[in-house]
Amino acid sequence: MNCIQKLWGGMTFFLFLAGMGCSDSKMDVKDDPNEIVSDWTEETEMNETINDFLKEYYLWNDEYMKMSRDLTIPFVDSYDNFLKTTLYRMTTNTLDKKKKSSGGYNLYSYVDREEKKVESKSLRADGVNHGIEKDGNIDSYGFARLGVVEFEDTEGVSTGKYGLIVQSVYPNSSASAFGVNRGMLIYEVDGETITEKNYMSLYLELLNPTKKKVTLSVGEVQKDAKDVLLMATEIDPTPILKNQVIEKGTHKIGYLVYDSFDAGYDNELLEVVKDLKSKGITDLVLDLRYNGGGHVVSCMMLSSCIVGSRCKDQVFQYYRYNDTRMNNVASTKKKTGHEYDSSVKFFYENYVFDNYYGIQLGNYALNLEQLYVLTTSSTASASEVLINSLRGIGTEVVLVGEHTNGKNVGMEVKEFDKGDYSYELAPVTFQYYNAKRTTVPATGLTVDYAVSDWNNGYVDFGREDEPLLAKAIEVITKTTSSKAVSRSIAGIGIKEIAASLPEIDSPHPQGALILESKSSY
Repeated sequence: MNCIQKLWGGMTFFLFLAGMGCSDSKMDVKDDPNEIVSDWTEETEMNETINDFLKEYYLWNDEYMKMSRDLTIPFVDSYDNFLKTTLYRMTTNTLDKKKKSSGGYNLYSYVDREEKKVESKSLRADGVNHGIEKDGNIDSYGFARLGVVEFEDTEGVSTGKYGLIVQSVYPNSSASAFGVNRGMLIYEVDGETITEKNYMSLYLELLNPTKKKVTLSVGEVQKDAKDVLLMATEIDPTPILKNQVIEKGTHKIGYLVYDSFDAGYDNELLEVVKDLKSKGITDLVLDLRYNGGGHVVSCMMLSSCIVGSRCKDQVFQYYRYNDTRMNNVASTKKKTGHEYDSSVKFFYENYVFDNYYGIQLGNYALNLEQLYVLTTSSTASASEVLINSLRGIGTEVVLVGEHTNGKNVGMEVKEFDKGDYSYELAPVTFQYYNAKRTTVPATGLTVDYAVSDWNNGYVDFGREDEPLLAKAIEVITKTTSSKAVSRSIAGIGIKEIAASLPEIDSPHPQGALILESKSSY
C-alpha cells in the first residue's frame, strides 16, 4: 500500500498490531451504550474497525470511551467522516487537534485509502533490511513544493496579479533539467494568467499533473520571464533534495536538504552520509525546514550516524501511551517491543548503533558533537524527535530559522481491507520524550538564531547567500556572512500569501511513526 499522505499532517507505516487484526466477521458492539449501531453495512464495519482501534490505542481513549459514538455515520464524500466527526467533538485531545492561524483545526489522526492491490515484501540481499520499501516512482513535472504570491505596486497596493513560487524541486526531473529552481516565479500556466480565482487549481495541476506537458512563463526575480515546456515524467521522488560540502577556512561544512524521514530511502541516505564522512566534514548543516517527519527508525538511524558511538546504550526516546496501556505493562511491552522503566514510569527504546537492520552504523559515524539544523513551522514530528533526542544525550543542536511546528505526538498504524479498498488508520497513540524526559513544547522549539525563510522571495538551496544557510555558516565560522539576497521586481513588491492551499498527495510519510517491535534489529 502506498504511503499517500496529506501535507499538513498524516504519516504512514505498515504496522500490524497484535490482537487488532481486522476480521471479516461482524462483531457485536451493541453492549456498549455509547455506540450507536443500526443495520450492518460495509461502512459500519469500517467504522467499527476504527472504533475498536481507538478504544484501545487512542492517546485520549478515556474521554473517547465515555462519549457517544455513532457507527452509522456514512462516508458521504469522505471515507474518514466517522474519525473526523468523532475526534473533532472531543475536548481533551488538544495535541491531536492543531489550531490553525486562520481559525479551525487540523487533525493529525487520519484514515487513508487506495484501491486494493497485492503487494509482495521481501528482504534485500544487501543494505538495510527492515522491509520498508519505496512507494515507487510518480508522474511529476518536478515540483516538490510551491507557494503562492501576490504582486503589489510601489505603494503596496495589490495589482490583482498572482504567481506561484517554487519552494523545492526534485532532482533528475523535467523542472530541474530546464533550470527551474527554488525561488523562481511562475507567471502563467499554458498561457493562463494566474489570478485569485485560479491559483488553487493551477497549484494542484503543477504538483499532481493530469496532463503530459505544460508550458510555464517562469523567471527569476528581477529578470525577464521565459517560456519553458515541462513534461510530466516518471521520477523517483527522493527526499534527499540537496547535498554538498562548503569549504570555509578550516571548516568543511556538510549541507543536506532532507525532506522526509522515509525509511524506504535509508540506503540512499546512508550513501550520502558515507560521502560526507569520506570528505572529512567538520560540521553539518541539516536542512529540515520543510520536513514534516516520517519513520522514527530512519530518524534514529540518522541521529546515530551524526553523533557516532556516543549514542550507544543511551535512551533514544521515552514513550507515554494512554492510561490503559501504561497500566498494563506486560501487554504494552509485548505489542510495542519497548522496555519499561519503572523508576520513571515510561516505556523506552535505546539508540541502535552496532546493528541497524544488518548495517553497522559505526561505518557511517560522523562523530559530531554539534549539529546545525535549519527550521521553519513546517519542521515537525520526526524532525523534532531528532533535535530533541540528540539534545537528550548532550549533543548541542543549534537551530537557525523559524520556530518549529510543535508536534510532540506520534502514531501507530493499522492496515485493513474493506470491499475494493485498502485502508490505513493512523490515530495519535503516544507522546514522546528524550533521555532527559523533556518533550517538544506544543508551541514548537525556539530557534537560537531567528531568520525568516521568506525574504521577498526564496533563494535556491545550497547558495551561500540563502538566508538560513548564510546564518548557519556565519555561526560556524564565527565570521560575518555575505548579505542575504533581498528580492523584488523593479518597482514591484511580492507578498507571500498565507493561503489555505488544497490538500495534495505526498509521496512520503510525515509525522512520527514507530515500528511495532524492535526484535528485528
